[in-house]
Amino acid sequence: MSVSKEEETVTFVESIPHGSIFFDIGANCGAYSLIGGKLGLRVFSFEPHGPTFQHLVMNIDINTLHGHVKAFSFALSDHDGGVAMKYSSDDPGAALHEMTHTGVATHDCYRLDSLVTMGLVPAPAYMKIDSDGHEGPILAGAEQALKTVIEIQLEVDDDSPDDVMLIYGLCRAAGLFEKISTRHGATSI
Repeated sequence: MSVSKEEETVTFVESIPHGSIFFDIGANCGAYSLIGGKLGLRVFSFEPHGPTFQHLVMNIDINTLHGHVKAFSFALSDHDGGVAMKYSSDDPGAALHEMTHTGVATHDCYRLDSLVTMGLVPAPAYMKIDSDGHEGPILAGAEQALKTVIEIQLEVDDDSPDDVMLIYGLCRAAGLFEKISTRHGATSI
């Protein structure tokens, strides 16, 4: 996967101090996770799409980053349980998948706060979230974890004002404020 279309994400990951805990939520095939792992970050990657998750794990193996990158194949959301997924494609690396509230639960999902409380992951210091419109529910399930975050990079769909308000409200409540904003089509980072 080329990282050239999101140079600001590369810059963000490269700016994280060595040894820091970095959560890559919506990791896809792991381009940013791999950069973080190579730079000595403790990376926790989340990618629920099965074919893409397989490529993420393969990329971790090929780059011998087992000691730095840990991958999870479940979704993060605002509740623990299951979530229905509507896939744009079964191809590895595909994007624009949707979590729906109707249909059969096809994936396990967890609140990030639950994972930290259970001791499955440490509290994050840095986060990148690119989940194609599901950023708000992910943050809603991470209210406590957000209090440990030093910096977060989010992709926000400006066409969803309610989501934007939810995202900004949760970030502000955790003491996080906008530092830089860039635009990619209908979304801003």
